[in-house]
Amino acid sequence: MRNAMATMLLLSAAPLLAQDQPGEAWLELPEVWPEVGQAYVVNLHLNTGAQEPDTLQMHLNFDTAVLQLAFSAATGFPPVFTNPDLALGGSLTAAGTTDLQAVHPGENPGQINILRAGGSGDAWDLSGDIDMLQITFHPQSTVPTQITGEITVLRDASLVEIGAPAVIAATIGIPPIEDLAEDILAGFDAADANGDDALTLAEVQTLIPQLTADQFAAIDSDTSGGLSLAEINGAAGPAGEGEGEGEGDNNTNGCPFPKGATTFADFLNWLAQFLFIGMAATVLWKRRTPLS
Repeated sequence: MRNAMATMLLLSAAPLLAQDQPGEAWLELPEVWPEVGQAYVVNLHLNTGAQEPDTLQMHLNFDTAVLQLAFSAATGFPPVFTNPDLALGGSLTAAGTTDLQAVHPGENPGQINILRAGGSGDAWDLSGDIDMLQITFHPQSTVPTQITGEITVLRDASLVEIGAPAVIAATIGIPPIEDLAEDILAGFDAADANGDDALTLAEVQTLIPQLTADQFAAIDSDTSGGLSLAEINGAAGPAGEGEGEGEGDNNTNGCPFPKGATTFADFLNWLAQFLFIGMAATVLWKRRTPLS
């Protein structure tokens, strides 16, 4: 049986829906941005498809300069680990399952080790999307940071590997306005419920639930209460140019400018080049034309 190494994919900071592929572990994020001094609770899910998991070994990685978590304490032998910031997820609690071990070791800050030993043929009586673990982070900054990870073992009671084990990386933090504008551009048509070519705060929040009124106002340059494609493109900066209506064409006044000629200075430069090329062509043509 091969050792299943996790593929890490980047997803946005918006709350995530259950992943489609068995074997994927993913993080459900709150519908608010993190704040320094405020607990930030995320839930770790595991999609097992139709199989019931028996053996699990995985870990999550996070940046301790941005996110902090209490270290786990061990008591007794064999050791039992406790941690006020790590709790069983809703699915395990509802099923009365308590044999998942999650540890944030003091000797390895920034890593959460998650283990279910298995091997006895007594798999969890759970399948599908399993809410496994609740993690309470304590943000030290709102700079965007990724939580990544790896699944090394994920098998059912018959030792059959479950799906394609992978940890779907998640980004926690407040992205810059430019990045928010890019995300809004990407979902503009889907969010424009009434088809008026402008997005209200409520419509934008169907794309980015955490978006605040202040962030909306930073993009709403004309304070109309609706974000037009022009405003969103402007907030997105160079990355947003060419998106939305008139994609790839900066000429909005009907003049035969080349792409990128958006100012009068651009036009004069283009005109000079056009005249120079025309004069050069005329000279060459006259030289090639025999005298009568």
